[in-house]
Amino acid sequence: MSVFTRTVEVEAQGTAGAASGSSRLGVGPAKLLGVKLVYNTAAPSTTDITIVSGGRTLFTRSNSKVDAWFQPRENAHKTDTTAIPAGDNPWEPQLVHEYLEVQVNQCDPLTIAVRATLFFEA
Repeated sequence: MSVFTRTVEVEAQGTAGAASGSSRLGVGPAKLLGVKLVYNTAAPSTTDITIVSGGRTLFTRSNSKVDAWFQPRENAHKTDTTAIPAGDNPWEPQLVHEYLEVQVNQCDPLTIAVRATLFFEA
C-alpha cells in the first residue's frame, strides 16, 4: 500500500453568498485517509464544502471558513450487513471508486474559494 496526495482548487462563481463551484479528479480505487481544507481569506462564514464520489457523500462541512484537517470515516459492516458495534472500533477510511469531487456552495465569487489537499491510500 502506498499513500499519495492530490490538491484541488475550487473556483466559486455566482453572487455573493450564493456562489458555487466544483472540481473533479480521478483517483480510484483508493481509500480517503484525510482532507486538509484551506479557505480563501475572503470566503464568507456561510461557505459549505461537500466531497462526493460515485454518488455518495463522503464529507460535508457547513457554514465555515476556518482552515482545518479532517479524517472522514464510515461505519464498517459485518458480512450480514449489520453495523459493527461502536465499541469494536468499526470506523474505516472511505473507498473512492472512480472519481472524487469537491463542491463549494453558499460562497462569494472567488477564483480559489478553497484548496483541498486529499490524502489517499492505494
